[in-house]
Amino acid sequence: MWLGIQLGIAGHGIEAVENHWAHWSNQSKPAVTASKLFAGREESRGSLKNSIQQREPLISIMADSQSEAVAFVCALLIEEGYSPRAACVTSEEGWQFVDANPGIDLVVITDNRLGNRRSPREGISLYNSRGVTSRMPYDGGKQERKVSDEFRRFSTHWKDSKPNLAAMIEDLAKSYELDARRQDEDGLWAQEW
Repeated sequence: MWLGIQLGIAGHGIEAVENHWAHWSNQSKPAVTASKLFAGREESRGSLKNSIQQREPLISIMADSQSEAVAFVCALLIEEGYSPRAACVTSEEGWQFVDANPGIDLVVITDNRLGNRRSPREGISLYNSRGVTSRMPYDGGKQERKVSDEFRRFSTHWKDSKPNLAAMIEDLAKSYELDARRQDEDGLWAQEW
């Protein structure tokens, strides 16, 4: 399985974390190193490492961009030796590979829309990333509220069959709702000026 991903014969929609990291880190000259990416982010790095060790089923990562969040996770998985049991899902077809390979228990979602359509199978951890947002000064928290509503919908869907997962997703919904309120307040302040 790991060798197939490395050789590029694993199928469409799946990529080795090493390949994803290499592509992202080599987009600039000189290339970005993991130590440079982690610099000043020791707390986030430690938190992510702890979440991996705790085997949390859904871990949300925030960074300046979605691609940077994915790169951060990939770099950590490589550095900590988790990459042989990890993969990046780059399209819907990649889920077929994950489902067929129980050795993959760490999945990095490269596009948030890929994680919205399914629940992780038992024993799998998903890394969902969120980058920066842009908005007009008076927009408020519409974007965050939409994400919160979506998480809340998933939480309701899974509350009977997977109560622990549902509780975790509900916590994410609450987090986005708090972000929405902060953005609403910022929008109101901007209107007053």
